[in-house]
Amino acid sequence: MTTFNTTARKNNARSLRIETLESREMLSVSAADFTAIKSQYEDLNLGNFADYNTIEITAAQLSETNLQNAINIAGTTAKNDLIVLRTNVSHDTITLNSTS
Repeated sequence: MTTFNTTARKNNARSLRIETLESREMLSVSAADFTAIKSQYEDLNLGNFADYNTIEITAAQLSETNLQNAINIAGTTAKNDLIVLRTNVSHDTITLNSTS
């Protein structure tokens, strides 16, 4: 299961470390990927692949900005959204900066 850990720092920046589940990058989320996610995370009660707008962030794209952009995109779609973060050993942390 993916876990999100935040660590406070003196300058109010936070680090979001994402537990690495697999070490690969893909160009998009396929129906087979969706089925694997659905079976691995049964507690999400995911429906059918066609009912979801899937938004992928690859390990190379992993950043606070790209995560916020994905959340913003998800907020504008009519379908349910699934944001998939692909991580690897060297790309598993997002630094979150405080606006206050």
